[in-house]
Amino acid sequence: MTEIESLEAQKESLKVRVEMKGLVEKLMSNREFKKVVLDEFCTKEAARYVQASVNPILSPTQQADALGIAQATGHFRSWLQTQINLGNQAIKEIRDTDAEIEDLRAEEASDEQGAE
Repeated sequence: MTEIESLEAQKESLKVRVEMKGLVEKLMSNREFKKVVLDEFCTKEAARYVQASVNPILSPTQQADALGIAQATGHFRSWLQTQINLGNQAIKEIRDTDAEIEDLRAEEASDEQGAE
């Protein structure tokens, strides 16, 4: 595999990150998703579970489970943001990769002209 082919393959995997970024942004801008998942579950239910995690009526296992569920909402929000960040980084890397491919092609063209 040539260096250009390798860069083209790398670029295709970066495009997957950019696509995921777009999907996450679309999902997060959806009014129903915001209301049901982000507001109701990740905010209100998470707060309820945090309170349950220190409720002395619950067993230690139930308290731990409640805390785990509350933390899961934070992990989910973090995962969503990570997908956006990775997509933003991939956009920059695609630009850099395109520039590198262009440079390599220019070098190849120059080498071919020099060989004539």
